[in-house]
Amino acid sequence: SALPSALNTEPYYERILDPAPLVPRVASTITGQNGGFILGVDPGTVDIAAQPSELSKFPWLVRARVVVPGEPLGPMHISFPVPLAGTLRDPSGNPVQQARLRVFAVLDAKADNPSRGDPGLAGVLQVAEGRTDKYGAFTLLLPSDLQGE
Repeated sequence: SALPSALNTEPYYERILDPAPLVPRVASTITGQNGGFILGVDPGTVDIAAQPSELSKFPWLVRARVVVPGEPLGPMHISFPVPLAGTLRDPSGNPVQQARLRVFAVLDAKADNPSRGDPGLAGVLQVAEGRTDKYGAFTLLLPSDLQGE
């Protein structure tokens, strides 16, 4: 059965309607043999994450709040990994298999750099991801250097 809406409704005539904010589009590419890449993104501010192959044992390279168009990115260098290892268990103590784990850096109040202790909670930026194995064990390789513009 259908019921009438209890929401406050207003007529649309003689009103200026603002469009909803645009949602940024995700873009991705693969680097060439020399590590170079071209990535087409919309103008504005973007976050960039380079995710090396898991076999490389390198962490993600993350650049927060890059302004487009702007200066070319120039050379970017992956930092040394900071391993974060553990075992994920359920409330009964059993290992949790194949759970996806994600790590986020909290951006500072200006939303242009990773926070170093005083999160103004301007946003978060994913910096690592992995899965637990059949024993619930995991190792996440965190970047030792997070760069903001």
